[in-house]
Amino acid sequence: MQANIWLKNRLKPDYKALKPSMDQKNMARQLEASITNGTPVIFEDANETFDPMLDPLLAKQIEKKGNDLFIKFGEGGIPFS
Repeated sequence: MQANIWLKNRLKPDYKALKPSMDQKNMARQLEASITNGTPVIFEDANETFDPMLDPLLAKQIEKKGNDLFIKFGEGGIPFS
């Protein structure tokens, strides 16, 4: 809990706190917005396992299309830099 408090104070007010108990669609939408805008994300109350939806992000599955880089997320990709 000490690390969680430190991170929240350090990143204040520019972070999103997501919980695994959130609605999947809402969490995916907030996570995609955070990735697009470069906003840090804190996963609160996380278990040892994460939703399989997060696997491409955690594994940094980056694809190159032309000169652009995209990170896999959901059905499509998000521009990555």
